[in-house]
Formats: sequence, C-alpha cells, structure tokens
Amino acid sequence: MKYQNHLVLVAVFVLIPFQLPAQEYWAGFDNVQYDGQYFYAVADKLFQVVKIDKSGKVIKKFGKRGKGPREFSTENLELLLTDSLLYVLDDKAMTITKIDKKTFDNRGRTIIQKPASKIISYDHKLYGYVTDFEESNPVETGKQVNVFRPIDQLQEPETSLFRIEDPNPINPFYDAEIVESSNNTVVIAREGKSTLTIFHSDSMYLRKVPFIEKHSLGEKIEGDTEYLERPMMKVVWKKKIMPEYMLIKSLSIDEEHIYIQVYSYKLGESLIRYDIQKDAFEHLGALTQGKLAAVARDTVYTLDNLDTKNTTINSITSCSGDQVSFYFNSDVFKESCTTCTDSFFNWYNYLSKHNIPVAINLEDDSWFGEKEIDSQTLNNLSQWNIWGEIGFKDECKGCFDTSISAQIYSSDKYYSFPEPISTLKKRLQCID
Repeated sequence: MKYQNHLVLVAVFVLIPFQLPAQEYWAGFDNVQYDGQYFYAVADKLFQVVKIDKSGKVIKKFGKRGKGPREFSTENLELLLTDSLLYVLDDKAMTITKIDKKTFDNRGRTIIQKPASKIISYDHKLYGYVTDFEESNPVETGKQVNVFRPIDQLQEPETSLFRIEDPNPINPFYDAEIVESSNNTVVIAREGKSTLTIFHSDSMYLRKVPFIEKHSLGEKIEGDTEYLERPMMKVVWKKKIMPEYMLIKSLSIDEEHIYIQVYSYKLGESLIRYDIQKDAFEHLGALTQGKLAAVARDTVYTLDNLDTKNTTINSITSCSGDQVSFYFNSDVFKESCTTCTDSFFNWYNYLSKHNIPVAINLEDDSWFGEKEIDSQTLNNLSQWNIWGEIGFKDECKGCFDTSISAQIYSSDKYYSFPEPISTLKKRLQCID
C-alpha cells in the first residue's frame, strides 16, 4: 500500500483505559456486547456473564459452573443483547437463559430442540444457528450446511431464515465462524477467509473484503495425523492446513455499516467499513489497540484482555497516512543486538498504542526471482509478536545497512536502531 504525501489533520486520541479486576477475571472477556451505556461479556473460564460500567467496574455478574437455574454447562457461552434482556445460549446444555439487563435477575430458561452455536435477533424474532442434518449429511459429503431457524423450531427445515452451504469441504481451522446481527442485518465471516455472507432485508449475498488476501496463509500439518483419518473426519480434511493467523478478527454492525477488523499481511491490523446501502468498502486505517468490541456513532471500542479503550473513527482515518516502515535485513532474526530490538519494540509498541499503520519490509536476498510471503516468514514475525503490512524488498539504498531501520511516512531519511523514541514522537504528525 502506498500513501501520498499530503497534509494530515492533527487528531487528538481519546484513550480511556481501565483495569478490570485482574485476580478474578484473569482470563479476560469474550463476546462483548454494548448498549451505549454498559458492556456485557462472557468471563472466560468462569462460566459467567458480567455487566461492566464505563469505568471498568464489574457491577453485575451471573452464573457459575453447574446445572442449576443460575449455572451453565459450558464456558463458551453466546450472548444476544436486546432492549431489556440479555439472552445467554448454553449449547452444551441446550438452553437459553434470559437475564434482566438492568438488574441481572433470572427471567427464565428455555430448552431448545437441538444444539445451536449462535443466537441472533432478526425482525424482532429469535433465531438459532444450527447445522442442517435434517437435509444434509456432512459426514458423507464434507459439505456442511448451516441455517438460521426460529429458536422454537430448530428441527423444522421449512422454517429456515436462510442457508449457508460452502462449495468445498470445510476446514475447521479456516471456517470457524464469526456471526453478528442487528434487527435487519446478519453477517457471517469465516476467521480464515475474506468472504462475508450478508443477509439484509430478506436477501442474502456474498461480498469479498477487498485490500486483503483471499485466505490466511497456512502450513501443512505434518507428523501423526491419524486423528484426522477417522471416517467422520476424512471428508473435511482434503487439505490438512493450519492457518498462521486469523484473517478476520472481529465484526461490528450499526444501522448502516458493517465494521470488519482484519489481521492481514497485505494491510496490517486494520479497520474496514462496509456501507450496506452503497455496497462499498472503505479502508479506514490501522486498529491495533485490541479486539474490536463495538462501534457507536464515531466511537470505536476495543478490548485487549482486561483493558477496554476507545478512540474515534476520525482519529483512525487521520493517522492512516502516517505509516512507519521498518526494514529488517536478512540477519535480523540471528542478531544479538539487544539494544536494537529493545529500541525497535519501544517504537512498535508506541505505534500500536496510537493506531499508526506499520509496514515491515524484509530484505530479499534471493538470487533469482522475487521472494514471496510464506507461512514461515509470518511465523518468524509471530515469534516477535509483531504485525503489519508485510513484504520483501531487494532494492533499497541504505535501508538494510543495519539489522533494523525505520522510515517515518514518506521521508527519505532512515533511522538505524537503537534510536530514541523521542525521534518518532517528534516526527509523527497526527498525534498531538
């Protein structure tokens, strides 16, 4: 991705981190919902759902492990937030528990007819997301058909809202689903693929997210794969590939847009917006502060383990042109220059904290042809826990003279590490 050198508006980041109780909720939170005033989430490992205020305080909690009226059988709970109720799907127990959103009192429990992996509200009606064994057999075909059906009619094919059938046998690692819904829109993404299934106003269509790779790069599973050779597994393992990363990290929907947080080697960790009415995608900029939890008007909320932060879309877009490019020579992963790597991580962490786009350029030391990004390259970067727009370069005067150097947006100057963080702070234009 190339950015033109143009005037960049100065944006003030509004970061409001808060610490959640670390001892009780050490594993973090998942399936975060937001109603404009409070957050609702699943407390990982605790078989519990919680209500959190904007200061970060857990003000209500519901559930523990067990089979009682205020207990759950799985830690992988699914949530659906409505105007007055929080619905909690326990697919292992095959129940849906209703919780008063305000008081967190139990409002009843419903037993469902078959396991459902998600629960949504569409046109003010509850639907469950189930595998369609009534009309298809994935064990024989490898092609899994999923449908949304009314919660009280999960075994009745004629009631299906819509069906999702992949043309090829599934790969469980690539095809893990992310489902989000509003009252008249449902979107389903596969974590390892760039295609979205959108159901809007009673019509279903597919859209490929632009700017990013078609699917996550992966590595063939070697060694003992006997556990994949069982009759019930063979059909879904035509390619025994394990992805190196989740391409689609998170989704959020408002009345007019779908927000997609991607983790792409072509684009870095970024936020993309899809306008439903205009049928158009827009790359807004880098989103590296954590996992997208919600978008409310211009405010973007993210969750990073126990920290919740917010920034604005304007801040993200204003910094999209201030990309910082790092250059790694071919010996970077063998170097023992601790001060160089420490200095680099000071820069990298500062950029991540402020949603500044990062490019990582690796030296192409091949004799013939051009090096291509592969799973081993990404694995090396994962060991350092770094990410960005990743590529190889073979002609770059002065940029590979040291193990790590950096270029701030379109400047011709390269900074060799170790380099003080003050250099970076002085040159960035979009942070006040």
